[in-house]
Amino acid sequence: MIRSIDVEDLNKALESQKSINLLDVRRKEDYEASPQKIIGAKWLDPLHFDTWINGQEHNQTTIVYCVKGGAVSQSIAEKMQERGYDTSYLKGGIKAWSENGG
Repeated sequence: MIRSIDVEDLNKALESQKSINLLDVRRKEDYEASPQKIIGAKWLDPLHFDTWINGQEHNQTTIVYCVKGGAVSQSIAEKMQERGYDTSYLKGGIKAWSENGG
């Protein structure tokens, strides 16, 4: 089962200073059209998952997001979970984050 997190819980986690690996996995064209990121996030092209996945920390909670929390972030979260990463996707994506004062 693919785990998710909502904006409120993400805010709490970020405010707690908990070590979180926050990944912006929007498609390149979506990122370039709107390059706003959640503070602390790192953009990684979802099409190059196999290239960057080995550089991610296994001992850190990872949260991924895309535009609306749909297929892109859910797919990346699922692949990461299958490889043993503690990963969730952000429900509603960066759109929900922005709409809720992020």
